[in-house]
Amino acid sequence: MQQYFHCVTFGEILYDILNDHKEVGGAPFNVAYHLARMGIGTAMITRVGNDENGAGLLAFMQQKHLTTAFVQIDHDHETSTVIASQSDAGEMSYEINEPVAWDFIECSQEAIDVVSKAAWFIFGSLSSRNKVTEKTLLKLLELPVKKVFDINMRPPYVDKTRIEQLLMLSDVVKMNDVEFDTICNWNHIASSEDSLKTIISRYELETLIVTKGSNGAFMYHNGKRYDNAGYKVNVADTIGCGDAFLSGIIYAFINHIPPQEAVDFASKLGAFIATRSGATPYYDKQDVLAISHS
Repeated sequence: MQQYFHCVTFGEILYDILNDHKEVGGAPFNVAYHLARMGIGTAMITRVGNDENGAGLLAFMQQKHLTTAFVQIDHDHETSTVIASQSDAGEMSYEINEPVAWDFIECSQEAIDVVSKAAWFIFGSLSSRNKVTEKTLLKLLELPVKKVFDINMRPPYVDKTRIEQLLMLSDVVKMNDVEFDTICNWNHIASSEDSLKTIISRYELETLIVTKGSNGAFMYHNGKRYDNAGYKVNVADTIGCGDAFLSGIIYAFINHIPPQEAVDFASKLGAFIATRSGATPYYDKQDVLAISHS
């Protein structure tokens, strides 16, 4: 009998390389890691190469008590690595190689079964850059599960048609402020309070979340807006902060935490991750709650 997982993430797992230092990453993996750290049963559907990096990622998942049952092994394509760099302003940019193993995620019966039994399915747009993984993703999105879309507009992998298709299939969407402006431009509207309502209506969303880096975030949910102005912290790097934020929102929804408290907690989690190197540091919930506005 297959184990039940409350959440399933889908897409890329990889090594981020920053200043010659290698850290495990990939937005869907980061979300899975944080949800699991907070006690939410989480599985990830992904694919790694039959190589040293792939073995390292599998070992890391096992060390962090994340199941590897839904990690496919690719004998033709290598495990993904990404060269990350940080600007003086703290903004991250990424050089993403291709093709890699997660470009070829197959729609296995195991993947269908685990998503069918889950309550939440979390995915991004980057993994759909290749037709093989895109076909698998679209098949899984047909299943009756709450769908959370974390937009990842990583040039040159910004396909308006594909992203809008994924938006139409989603219930909850998270994006950053630059991505929000881009989608507003696609709809020929200015970024404003009214544009939030327009985007939610246009794509038939339940919840829209926009992160603004060090300036905080806001969430539009059930016709109301909830804001957090952010927390001042000593930044190590900002890799994975948005992924941590989304994990905090999902954790709050699962635990029926009120919307404003959800945004506040998610903002604290994102801020805490910024104080550590890499996207997946060790921590517990009390470390996150200790973050304050001071």
